[in-house]
Amino acid sequence: MGRPSDDGTAGPGWDPGVASSDSGAQLTGGDQKAYSTFPEAGCGGRRPAYSLRQKLMLLVFSMGSLLAGSCLAMMIPFFPLEAQRRGLSQTLTSGVFSVFSLTQLLTYPLMGRLVTVFGINRLYCAGMTVTALSNIAFGTLFRIESAQSFIVMCYVVRVFEAMGTAAVITTALTMAANQFSHNTSTAVAVMETMNAIGLSLGAAIGAGLYHLGGFALPFYSQGCFILCLVVLSALYLPEVEAPAEQQRSDFFSMLRVFVSAGENWLCCAIVCTTAAIWTTIDSSIARYASDTLGTTPSQIGLFFLVATGGYAVSSLLWGRLADRLVNIYLLISGCLLATAFGLALIPPLPGLGLRPSWWLLGLGLTVKEVFQGGAYVPVLNRMITVTVRQGLPADVATQAFTASVFGTVAAVGNVLGPVTGGAVIDATNFTFMVRCLATLTAAVGGAASVQALRIAWWRRRSVGREDPPAELS
Repeated sequence: MGRPSDDGTAGPGWDPGVASSDSGAQLTGGDQKAYSTFPEAGCGGRRPAYSLRQKLMLLVFSMGSLLAGSCLAMMIPFFPLEAQRRGLSQTLTSGVFSVFSLTQLLTYPLMGRLVTVFGINRLYCAGMTVTALSNIAFGTLFRIESAQSFIVMCYVVRVFEAMGTAAVITTALTMAANQFSHNTSTAVAVMETMNAIGLSLGAAIGAGLYHLGGFALPFYSQGCFILCLVVLSALYLPEVEAPAEQQRSDFFSMLRVFVSAGENWLCCAIVCTTAAIWTTIDSSIARYASDTLGTTPSQIGLFFLVATGGYAVSSLLWGRLADRLVNIYLLISGCLLATAFGLALIPPLPGLGLRPSWWLLGLGLTVKEVFQGGAYVPVLNRMITVTVRQGLPADVATQAFTASVFGTVAAVGNVLGPVTGGAVIDATNFTFMVRCLATLTAAVGGAASVQALRIAWWRRRSVGREDPPAELS
């Protein structure tokens, strides 16, 4: 069996629809099917329509992504007020949100390993169950009278909730690569869209339920809804299991192969940068807008709603486009440079000759959100393709491992972004922090542009040649 070439087309003897019999995942539950490794985006050909089973899978996993997003956002409107009434500091209150991303950062590698041990569907259902029970448990914490005991239990429950959502996200990404071989980026885009909807609507729904029934109702409602989804998943989703030899895959051996591919480092830089942009801006823009423009929290919420809506809609378009492009770095580099421009509009940066205004703030946020999706969505499929070409087998273990690395790198950006951004703001100001962030984004976009040119050069040079070009190192 040959390798896919560096330009994104199939190398000699490489059949993207066939994998070796000893490395395939197995579908159980009455739908036995040999695993087919996926082609890289842009391999050409007509994409087959989704089967009923694929549509059901996408629906269930998308709902999981939506609920994972809402878990992050639902408590934003009312939990700080509850903590303030108990006399808790802002630092302790913010830590309840930060510990969520930190726990995901630490547990993603473990979840990638557990996928091959328990299977995608079983781990997905387990993660959803833990998330549901954590939500229900969090809803009972208001009964604790001691402020110290209350905040300690908040941290404990959020750790378990983050572990559950890490399992959900890892299995969802693995399923996207494993069962949507010709449309991986589109499947990822659908789940990212649902996650964005969960983030944007979660806070509004949480505030409404809190108004209707107090502290417990939002968590009880979400927990029960997640449990219903678990039942649906257990009843109707076919199981995808890794053969016994894949379950013995060594994490550090896989990691050595992964890091030996220079292109994977570029992909990680793209993922970490885009994740850091989201959390850094989200955590700091409200104070800047209030101090500089006098905007109210409701106005900021409206800006975020419009911008996140733009991300949700555009992600679907980016995913479909990425599945049809041969050279996805043309898309990634263009979107990163456009994202840097959107960031520059937010303050705006001094070199643009513009004065701060609410419409520039909204425009910059929207441009940023719309184009970030084009840089973020295609990366997982490319990382798996590069890792397989580097020597790992095209199987569930490799897909789960790569999905866990993808999630870990995103979590690094989520954790480091607000911390470093806040430190820069404290030392200088918001505008300088945005300048640094825009410069970093443009630099990563420039690196992606170099890779795009390299692939285009090799495509032109290798026309009529049998051997694929060497891997980027």
